[in-house]
Amino acid sequence: MGEQGCGYYTLLALTGPERGTMWHDARAAAEGVAPVQFVGRPGRVTFAAWYLQWLNRAERQATRPP
Repeated sequence: MGEQGCGYYTLLALTGPERGTMWHDARAAAEGVAPVQFVGRPGRVTFAAWYLQWLNRAERQATRPP
C-alpha cells in the first residue's frame, strides 16, 4: 500500500483473480476503489508496469535541470 496524501492510497492486490494488479483507493472522496489505468492503454495495470512507470518518472525528475 502506498499513501498519496489526503486519504488516497495505491493498493496492490495480493490474492484472488486480481492478484498482481494495482488499485486506486479514493474512498476518502467517496469515489470508492477502482483499478489503476494508464491513459490510452486498456486492461489492468500490473505491479511491474506501475513500478516501471514510477521509476521512469522519478529518473526524469531527478535529471531535470533546476
